Amino acid sequence: MMDLSIGTIVNEGYAYFKRRMGFYISMVLVFFIVMVAVYLICEKLGTWGNIIADLIEIYISAGVIKIILDDLNGKEPELADMFTAYDVYINFLIAGILYGLIVAVGTLALIVPGIILGIMFQFYKYAIIDKKLGIIESLNYSKELTRGYKWTIFGIDIVLILINVGGALLLLVGLIFTIPITMLAEAVMYKKLVSNLEGIETNNLEGLA
Repeated sequence: MMDLSIGTIVNEGYAYFKRRMGFYISMVLVFFIVMVAVYLICEKLGTWGNIIADLIEIYISAGVIKIILDDLNGKEPELADMFTAYDVYINFLIAGILYGLIVAVGTLALIVPGIILGIMFQFYKYAIIDKKLGIIESLNYSKELTRGYKWTIFGIDIVLILINVGGALLLLVGLIFTIPITMLAEAVMYKKLVSNLEGIETNNLEGLA
């Protein structure tokens, strides 16, 4: 039976982080340094510069998810993979825009529908990178993954947000630790939902803690 409890998700995310703590801290630092440099350069170009910077950030974010999924799938992650999501970038970008529009429309309809839709489709980005699915396929796959578990996922999402809020309160330094932990935890949740939907076993985490 799938264990989707908050404690299990957070603990397994932390276990992956602890196993490669130096690597994940380096990943966050590289991401921040690169993006600060990109925005400083692009701000001189005005509005178009901001758009370019946003597109670059989305590209690197896709690479970060690729790194995390590689780790969970038993592959040795590499920092260089932050910049190798070119094969899924267009689908990742367009699906992200579509996801944002769906959530925005739902939010305008008394907020709660926006929350439900946000949870329903939140794993589209993992499906694109992990399964190489198309734009609509990834959204539909996320919908199937979350069927029957939306409020459980909502509770986990709230806890992950609060963990990052705690990291931000520690003079932002805590985010170096909390961001990779919460991203790993969300990826663990995705893998468990995939296992539940497709009837496959997730990687054994014994010995990681």
